[in-house]
Amino acid sequence: MKYAHSRDLTLGAELELQLINPETCDLSTSACRLMKNLENNPCEKLIKPEITQGMLEINSSVHQNAQDLFKELKFINKHLLDKTQHLGIMLCGGGVHPFQKWKHQKIYPTPRFIKLYKQYGYLAKRFTIFGQHIHVGCSSGDKAIYLTMALSRYVPHFIALTASSPFYQSVDTGFDSSRVSIVNAFPLSGVMPYQKNWQSFTEYFEEMRLLNIIKSMKDFYWDIRPKPETGTVEVRVCDTPLTIETATMIAAYIQALAYFILENQDTEINEKIYMPYSYNRFQASRYGFSANFINPYTKQIQILQEDMLDTIEKILPYAKIIVSQDIILEIKNRVINQYNDAFRLRSIYAKTGSLQTLVKHQANIWSDGSFDYYQNK
Repeated sequence: MKYAHSRDLTLGAELELQLINPETCDLSTSACRLMKNLENNPCEKLIKPEITQGMLEINSSVHQNAQDLFKELKFINKHLLDKTQHLGIMLCGGGVHPFQKWKHQKIYPTPRFIKLYKQYGYLAKRFTIFGQHIHVGCSSGDKAIYLTMALSRYVPHFIALTASSPFYQSVDTGFDSSRVSIVNAFPLSGVMPYQKNWQSFTEYFEEMRLLNIIKSMKDFYWDIRPKPETGTVEVRVCDTPLTIETATMIAAYIQALAYFILENQDTEINEKIYMPYSYNRFQASRYGFSANFINPYTKQIQILQEDMLDTIEKILPYAKIIVSQDIILEIKNRVINQYNDAFRLRSIYAKTGSLQTLVKHQANIWSDGSFDYYQNK
């Protein structure tokens, strides 16, 4: 399998967003109408439909740093908001819609999405969930495999930082990220199987293809996967945050972490490091920063918040080089205060007592671009 040429540590992002009916605050089945109205828009090629009609995806181009990524995402979002407001649609972030029912969702009419619906049945509609995908450039397939597996140790970090789906099917699930559990229903989700190098991965891919289990890399729903057609590693486990600012922060964090990993190349990769993976992943989606975390190398248990703060100190020198030190320090502040979007959504609901009002707040937050995490500290 051919691996595309790219530069190390380039950065890109995809954000899946909720299309909201302003009257009911439920998901709107308006993606077809919206996509038609985006024809000839400057951002047309950077906005794509998703599997059901209450969602869409915005895609960045390739960047060297988080600041440029932020500027482009803001530019795309401005054009998108202009169009959705004209069409009477609200737009918001968040990993799941708090009260939508999967049975009411409509599949977006493309051959691929229709095929997925036939293959997965109701799971395809239940997959009306919203994630952020971050792409980090790797200059070779071997580097991409190494980075994919090395980053798996930090999946709980990514979950806790971006968790924004505490409410699902009209209830508080008790999870910071209920979205992560929904993805688990798919047979090719979770962690990528251990691979030694790109050749090993290519052989695995071909065997899976010959067994007719997959057709392409898109059929793998792993938390992190190599993306050979773009020459990147794609982190897929994150909820869509409530703001572009937070989305940019997690991209900067992953870029700095990748820099640290690739520069040192001292992370031992073997099958044993995957042993606590599912446990750590569950803990982070359930408890966020307060989760128990088993270090796969030392076998020691500590609070996830502590491991994150230790990691931030290690990557700060690398963040400084790629001009994201201030962003990483803001992440440190949030980790210390245990503030993420799940906390914020619960705080809003505690004040309003209404999931419909909560969705309106989400739309206002997305439209305004930022909000004060610490106002009720």
